[in-house]
Amino acid sequence: MPANADKGRAAGNTEKFLTSIRIGRKPEIWEHDKYTKWRYEMGRKALAIITAMIAAVGIIWIAYMIATIIPPTPPVNLEYAREGDMAAYMKTYPTLAFVAVAIGYAIAAFAGGFIATKMGRRWSQGATLALVVGALLSVGSIATATVWPQPVWFVIVSLVIFVPLSLVGFKFADHII
Repeated sequence: MPANADKGRAAGNTEKFLTSIRIGRKPEIWEHDKYTKWRYEMGRKALAIITAMIAAVGIIWIAYMIATIIPPTPPVNLEYAREGDMAAYMKTYPTLAFVAVAIGYAIAAFAGGFIATKMGRRWSQGATLALVVGALLSVGSIATATVWPQPVWFVIVSLVIFVPLSLVGFKFADHII
């Protein structure tokens, strides 16, 4: 077989692969190359998780911005505050502000589970992606609790809220077309 015929076959396979990706079908080349299929599916799952985390963290940031409106006297130059100043301020933080952040956590967990499920539904049939998003948000909540002093009830609520609500987002996305 001539050397350039082999190149033509590779170019034909590449063209089939790219065309099938554009159309949204499984490429026929995957029947012979399981590793390429695995890499493609894992990349799509990772992209779904990353996108869901970006959306969830954005929602959490918005919740924190809304929560800073609630205190009657926000501190001046909070970005320059020392650790002790921040701890003293967080002790005077109103409960309503923490409730606003908890509601933001709930919305973020739901949105993260929903987005991860919708983006990865072809490659992951179960709730795995939503669970990963919920677990990552819980780890972020633990990290936040170690940096900023928070009431015990808020730490418990923030640990309990992420995984169940990401599963609710999964269920909602799984039943909506």
